[in-house]
Amino acid sequence: MSRTCGFDHIQHVTSSIKFLHNFSGHNYPGDSFEFTVLLKGMKRKLSRSPKQALPITPEMLILMYRFVDISRPVELAHWTSFLFALRLLYRKSSIAPESLQSFDY
Repeated sequence: MSRTCGFDHIQHVTSSIKFLHNFSGHNYPGDSFEFTVLLKGMKRKLSRSPKQALPITPEMLILMYRFVDISRPVELAHWTSFLFALRLLYRKSSIAPESLQSFDY
């Protein structure tokens, strides 16, 4: 087992142990109130904040504008969406694909 395991891993292990206890006809001690409270405390202690994408900054827009040809309607539409994203405080991952390969033309 790895040194750092999250709550989901612990929950899967306890679920497997409960299944094995029930399958072999034994009582599962994890159905007690104390064990349930312990799991709730572990969930709270082991929780991690989700990693958020970085916001679009004016500096990013300045760097991007060098490669934008606003005489082409498609690029003008993309540029407009990025300007709206800055104004509405969207994240880059909300409006742009991760790579050119994942983009549908």
